[in-house]
Amino acid sequence: MKTFKEYTFPYTPIDSYRPTVDLTAGTIEPYGSVSHGLDTFKPMVTGSKRKLITKSQLDQVEKYADRIFRSLDIDVEFTKHFLQRLNDARNKEQITTNELIDLFKRTRQEYGAKIKNFKPESEAVLKDLENDINLPFVIVVDKKNNELDMVAKTIMRKKDFKSSDPILKVK
Repeated sequence: MKTFKEYTFPYTPIDSYRPTVDLTAGTIEPYGSVSHGLDTFKPMVTGSKRKLITKSQLDQVEKYADRIFRSLDIDVEFTKHFLQRLNDARNKEQITTNELIDLFKRTRQEYGAKIKNFKPESEAVLKDLENDINLPFVIVVDKKNNELDMVAKTIMRKKDFKSSDPILKVK
């Protein structure tokens, strides 16, 4: 019996790739392995190892994060790109909703007052030291309800993430 590997270009969003089947595959290898000299392709983790986060699940995370930051009058928002990057294969290991919730909890404890005092249009990065998750965000004033919006621009799991913006290391 043959097993199959799916390949995707490394910079294509997960929901728009076109799989190429490798019928000579013996086993599914972890991310980053190169097979048959195709160094522009990365194997895709499928099945139980990779459960994509839906828009409705992300909306639930947003509601929970809003409750966490409510006492500071900070509203958490996610961009469309955030959801695309959340489910991107370049993360190697899927970022889970539990990891996101935990990151927001610890951020509130360690940096809540500091984020509250950011000036409008300030940018920074939340860096989860436990899970290597990086979450760049911008602070925007919401004139409708007179509160700050913490807009999460993107997310990625990367150990050596670098940014010119301030990095808030969350333990």
